[in-house]
Amino acid sequence: MTKPTDKGPIGTKRAELAVEFIGNHAKRCGQLTGLCKKLEHERKVVHAEAALASTLSTVAERDAAAYASQQFGELLEEIENAWADKVTLELQIEAAKYTVSVWQSKNKWGDTGL
Repeated sequence: MTKPTDKGPIGTKRAELAVEFIGNHAKRCGQLTGLCKKLEHERKVVHAEAALASTLSTVAERDAAAYASQQFGELLEEIENAWADKVTLELQIEAAKYTVSVWQSKNKWGDTGL
């Protein structure tokens, strides 16, 4: 078996950076998950409050007015941004995990083409 090297696309330094990235960003990923859940709940509250505040006569009209409110639109934008940040970070963490996995396989089986 060969010694771990920095030859090839995934060397020891890159694997170390990937592990460090995972450790540094795991907490932020959890925070983004919590933020997304909070904002989804807030979306329901804002919609309900806007529908109740509406002076329109039918449920459909009040519902449409609630969805069209400025506060609801701003909240939707915030929700979209939070989900985009969360998914991006999750994918970056997943890529870092694959980097570590490939590095481990490379070092377990030796330099056999990886």
